[in-house]
Amino acid sequence: MQLVPLRRAFVVECLDEMLDLDREAVAAGDLEAWDGASWLADREDKWRLSWLVLDGSRIVGYRVMSSTGRLPRHAHGHRINILGERRRSGVGGRLMAVSHSRVRQAGFLGVTGLIEPGNSRSRVFFARHGYSPVQGRERLWAISFAKS
Repeated sequence: MQLVPLRRAFVVECLDEMLDLDREAVAAGDLEAWDGASWLADREDKWRLSWLVLDGSRIVGYRVMSSTGRLPRHAHGHRINILGERRRSGVGGRLMAVSHSRVRQAGFLGVTGLIEPGNSRSRVFFARHGYSPVQGRERLWAISFAKS
């Protein structure tokens, strides 16, 4: 398994495969559907902070990030998805660790993400990785990194 930076050229080339990976998570209510335009949108620092998980040439997961966090000096996790058959195998944890490392190296103090109140699977996953709800903001979760 290989974690590599997500690049626009790769998304252009493999857009159908990215959309296929999302279908299961969208059907389960874990993700909002993205179309091709959403995938190709140039969010600030998206191509510098986002990651892809490959098993050979097969896409098994990704995390899309940008520098537009909902809290000061925080990056924002727009979406994370792991192929259903690879969930609970450590892939998501590795993806979180690598993305957090990249965000810290870029000088951010943490990461924010929006999680729907009914999405219990995502809430458990993010809590397991150090995120917690932001007081007074029902959907907003965040992790702040300890200063070194």
